[in-house]
Amino acid sequence: MQIKAWSLKEMQKNLASLQFLEGARLQKVVYHPKKILFLEFYKTESLLFALDLRQPHFFYSLIPSTKAPKKNKKDIPISLYLHSHFVGKSLKLIEIASQYGRVLRFHFAEDMYVEFRLYPKDLNVHVKKEAKSIFWQKPRELEEVEDNFEPKEYRSLEKLSRLWWDQFHGSGVASSSEKKDAEKDLQKKIKKLEKQRDSLKEDLQKDRVSDWQLLGEKLISGQEFDLEYFADFLKKLPEEGNVEKAQFCFEKAKRLKDKKQGKEERLKAIDAEIESLHSGGVKAIVASSKSKGDDLQKRTGAKTISKNIANDLRVHIGRSAKENMALLRKAKPWYLWMHLKDLPGNHLFVEKNKNRELNQTELMMAAKELVKFKKEKLSGETYPVQYTEVRFIRPIKGDKLGRVRVQQEQVLLVRSDN
Repeated sequence: MQIKAWSLKEMQKNLASLQFLEGARLQKVVYHPKKILFLEFYKTESLLFALDLRQPHFFYSLIPSTKAPKKNKKDIPISLYLHSHFVGKSLKLIEIASQYGRVLRFHFAEDMYVEFRLYPKDLNVHVKKEAKSIFWQKPRELEEVEDNFEPKEYRSLEKLSRLWWDQFHGSGVASSSEKKDAEKDLQKKIKKLEKQRDSLKEDLQKDRVSDWQLLGEKLISGQEFDLEYFADFLKKLPEEGNVEKAQFCFEKAKRLKDKKQGKEERLKAIDAEIESLHSGGVKAIVASSKSKGDDLQKRTGAKTISKNIANDLRVHIGRSAKENMALLRKAKPWYLWMHLKDLPGNHLFVEKNKNRELNQTELMMAAKELVKFKKEKLSGETYPVQYTEVRFIRPIKGDKLGRVRVQQEQVLLVRSDN
């Protein structure tokens, strides 16, 4: 199913999101034989602009962290010209020539631009450099028009771009080799998650909360117990009297119980992720794929504390104010930021794909990583962890390094001993 064409008012509303490309350098141009033009840009990461010129509707999309498909053997004059004269140039300005209706222009320099004429019955691409002009197909003269069409709902460029990209890979437009690679990656991800799930289940079966609790009760009441069964337990007990030993047992049981709860939550998250990958198939792996070397820690060069809390979720904790700011400067606007509310300390960033939403279990897992890393002793208390998207975090100029202004925050309550 082809996605309905953008209306002029939708284009105007989404223009700000598209203008994120301004300042990016054109890296690659690919014309797909199914009438799709790909322009791959680079601006701290790969950004793919795709123009779908298939009838009866046109559609353009912007997909972050994505590279253009492999170049086809056959090419057309307009893509060859773009490759020769525009690749390596930086995009200066994106505008909509609304007096002509749905006309989108990418300006690379004065009198050097790519123009997309987006009329369903007259789709065209116009490349202009000084006196030289090249068109995708035979052009018509531009005429001023009045386009006052009001859509029933305004669609998001970010969400529909990802939907279009999923359809591109799932509809047979993508090459067979690309789909095979995606299928292979999908099976690897599922196998890895199933291994983690089996390991967690085994750990949960070995859990000895009740044994520690029972031993503590036996010690404090002076009752006899099976010395052979509790031999390993007794080796870990302090040398003090039975009361102190019982207290140690009760605290050990409590810690194991809290860890058990965390493992059970992680197990639920893994089951949900496996189910999502099975139901989504190759589309799911495409949606969650990220380029190698795009890790936030690698981009900062800092020795942050980093770990995966899900197959496609990675958390990074700054160990100092300097590392906190390094992570903030390199984080994508859609990453999540977390911090212990009203307490000085570490910043945590959840690295994720743009349209990836965390469920409550995953949010709690990330927050617990932050609380566990906190150097001060927080045992036995509940602490509020504030979180929001990185786009709503701003360093406070002139203030102490690491101080930030937070907007649109939400709060989770997390026990320090979880």
